[in-house]
Amino acid sequence: MAASIEDQGGGKWRVRWREKRADGSWWSREVTVAGAKEDAEARRLAVIADVKEKGHHDVEAHRVKHAAPANLIDGMLKAIDAWEADGLSPSSAGTYRSIVPLVAEGIHEVTRIPTTQPLPVTLLSRSLFDKLKPVLGDRGLTVPRAYLRVLWQTWGWLADDTAMWSHTPPRPSSTRGYLPPPRVYGRTVAPTPAHADACLRRLRARCEERKLERSCRRHTRPL
Repeated sequence: MAASIEDQGGGKWRVRWREKRADGSWWSREVTVAGAKEDAEARRLAVIADVKEKGHHDVEAHRVKHAAPANLIDGMLKAIDAWEADGLSPSSAGTYRSIVPLVAEGIHEVTRIPTTQPLPVTLLSRSLFDKLKPVLGDRGLTVPRAYLRVLWQTWGWLADDTAMWSHTPPRPSSTRGYLPPPRVYGRTVAPTPAHADACLRRLRARCEERKLERSCRRHTRPL
């Protein structure tokens, strides 16, 4: 099986080849490659290898395989947009969006990737979550679990469409080990009716005192 390259100008090359259909007939296919001639030649060889091995060349599968890893931060923002379209309240969506820069800052710190460079989805891993837990806590974020949960949910959303978000690794089925345990508060004692009644009487007395203070101030204003 042969494949040819045609120069389209402007750094674009057309790779053409023929494939046999299931009924035995042949049909012509083509794909445009942007870059140097070496890139087009590499694609031509990939086409020949695929057709020889599998009988066809899957253009979309090739794009996903050789595309650069998707941007994790872009994915987080797109995921929030999708959740809002599916019914997430605007206030919650706004809260989620405010989390994104904080998570991105933490990832840049633990990975030492310069802030001028994108964060690839290939960073998603147990190691990343483990490194982020103390960093988010040290930044004064008392509930890093909430921030990491947004990252976890984003991971699942990206993994559902790896054709769009190329190179997203599969997400584990369980959050165990990825999210810090929820905060557990100590046992409390339910107030008795007498306690509640005493609190209400005290509150009423305070209100009466405040009213009296305001009244006194009104009647003792300097002339």
